Amino acid sequence: MKFTKKRVALIGVVLVLAISLGWMIYEFLKPPVPVRLTIDPAWDVMPQLSLDGKDIVFDSDRTDNFDIWIMSQDGTNQRQLTFNESHDETPSFSPCGKKNVFASNRAVNSGIWIMNYDDTGQRRLTFDYSK
Repeated sequence: MKFTKKRVALIGVVLVLAISLGWMIYEFLKPPVPVRLTIDPAWDVMPQLSLDGKDIVFDSDRTDNFDIWIMSQDGTNQRQLTFNESHDETPSFSPCGKKNVFASNRAVNSGIWIMNYDDTGQRRLTFDYSK
């Protein structure tokens, strides 16, 4: 499947709209027909398409807690990237595509974290010492 800039933009818009369509992740193909990418009964939300169009990173509460997950753009190869009891949310790819950034309340207060694409090297980027 060839990814043009127009198709990647369309998929990004559709993925954001998918959140309001029952908390599942969909993709629209030509002609516009929704294709369900996740089948788990959990909430799969906040999808972000990688810049190369090959992967989608998203939040899921499949483990009774929101963690970061990743899958291929066709919905295959779903795997969990974060494993902790805190809420990890709103994932996004770095411009180079080798890292993911996300919000987490792992510490006393929420902060922005970064990790390698393979889920290693997780570290906090922001700190709020006022609380």
